[in-house]
Amino acid sequence: MMSRSFARSSARWLACSSGRLGAILGVVAFSAVVGGCRTAKPTGAESREGARVTAEAAAVVTDGAAATGIAAANAAPIRTGLYCDLGSRGDNLAYWAKILRDSPDVELVYLDGEDLRAGRLEGLDVLVMPGGSSRKQFASMQDEGAEAIRRYIRGGGRYFGTCAGLSLILTETNRVALLPLRRVNGYYARGGGDVKVEFNDKWMAELAITNANWSIRFHDGPVVTATNIAADVRLDVMALCRSAVDEHGRKPAAQRDAMIGTPAFVHATCGKGEIIACNCHPEGYKETRELISAVFGRLTGRRIAIPDFKNFPENYRFRADGTKETLMKAVERLGPPPVRAGLYCGLGSRGGNNVLWAKILVDSPDVKLAFLDADDIRGGGLKGLDILVMPGGNGRLQCDTLGEEGKEAIRRYVREGGKYFGTCAGISTAINATNRIQMAPYRFITNYYERGSGTLQVEFSDKWRKELALTKATWKLQYHGGPIVIPGDAVPDGEGETMAVCLNAIETREKRTPAERDAMIGTPAFIYATYGKGEVIACNTHPEAYPETRELISAVFGRLTGRRIAIPDCKNFPKGYAYTADGTKETLRKAMEVLK
Repeated sequence: MMSRSFARSSARWLACSSGRLGAILGVVAFSAVVGGCRTAKPTGAESREGARVTAEAAAVVTDGAAATGIAAANAAPIRTGLYCDLGSRGDNLAYWAKILRDSPDVELVYLDGEDLRAGRLEGLDVLVMPGGSSRKQFASMQDEGAEAIRRYIRGGGRYFGTCAGLSLILTETNRVALLPLRRVNGYYARGGGDVKVEFNDKWMAELAITNANWSIRFHDGPVVTATNIAADVRLDVMALCRSAVDEHGRKPAAQRDAMIGTPAFVHATCGKGEIIACNCHPEGYKETRELISAVFGRLTGRRIAIPDFKNFPENYRFRADGTKETLMKAVERLGPPPVRAGLYCGLGSRGGNNVLWAKILVDSPDVKLAFLDADDIRGGGLKGLDILVMPGGNGRLQCDTLGEEGKEAIRRYVREGGKYFGTCAGISTAINATNRIQMAPYRFITNYYERGSGTLQVEFSDKWRKELALTKATWKLQYHGGPIVIPGDAVPDGEGETMAVCLNAIETREKRTPAERDAMIGTPAFIYATYGKGEVIACNTHPEAYPETRELISAVFGRLTGRRIAIPDCKNFPKGYAYTADGTKETLRKAMEVLK
């Protein structure tokens, strides 16, 4: 439990503020501003309930890292706008962009003043207003942009403001003027430092955080007090400042310490929408970025995964106002963006290896994964992907499920520059055969099917060993009924090339003569094709199946996307467990829990 001094401090802050406002605020202000502060000792039942909520919150934090990747791949990303026009600036703006760009749970939209005025807040789940200069932010968005923000929030939008993002929505001149707060005299020119912040019990539970006390980066954030309350706004204090910042020691002690006990985080309902804002920078330190995930969870119902990255080195500072162009350049210094991959998981994609694919891509720190079924592909779900992975299963059923519209969507995606990586059934789906997508100039040989399972040795050519930066040419890969293909009819706007060949034959069901069995030897195991502006790599094996062959996945991603991905260490299914269902999103998610 936190100190009961929180309620006393809140009451003192309110008394000082409301005393100047007189009867205008009265009891309404008390319930509105201090609604989140406990002013009486909890009953036994309340204490037990609080303990239960806190325990549940701890469980969420503990299990979140394991669960969030699965949730992200299954759920639509949270459409998040980040304001990056004049006035939004500094290192922390770049950290915001890095977090939102790389989180698997977020679709980031960069917004400037022109975008606000053009109505591009429509469809956003959250608007993030970062630090900088609220005066310049308002100047860059103009009255029309400020009105667009008011309309967005009152219509049901969610707003998260940090530092200047709090100042921008105070009830003052040249502001968006939604929160019944104003700055206190002498708040400014405090410089930088760390501010100690304490959350109350209610908001610890609401945010599902286990710590009440945080040390958060601060740089000239607003110190605020209460003002008149709008009819459609209900304000709640979430956390108070427990220390004061005066980097240069220029303020008299009384003015410096006036910051202590004032709101650090506030929540407000406004019309149909919600606001959370703070006077500090939770994005500034790795240790405080959990608060960003928690705030997103409160505003959208879904905590977001926070990517792990290092801050700028000490000798680098991003000072320019954060226009889209300067911001994107600065963010690149923090590391490349993740590879945006789609994994097909509609009917026809099935088996334990499909689940291993999902596990690898969900857990890789270099991948932002979307699970796609046939409806997603027909509905434009390939847009923005760097690569589409078509896993094993049944190629005919995959194509039947996609239908002509889905197959054409994949062809168009690759023709226009997309990348395709198919394994086992995924090569069957890509080749130039009847009822296939027909992007690679290869065809089936007679009696290719029902060969059973085993270990297939494949050998890469010297050219492709170098192209993929492999340490060896020969590999032993899991094989399970994969297609046997040979060069076939040409594909318009495409050319094909064999990357690796089969060195042995698989025949565990004894249905073939020795000549039919050995016809597999020397046939392509991995193929490469260009198709329009895009590229295809596909194989008749399962490189995802064994830990020792997953290096090939990283190598193929490197060749197709320009970035080798880190392969997480994941164990295969335990003995006795068999996953054979078609890999719909629901069955795939349940199977992944076994590997968690």
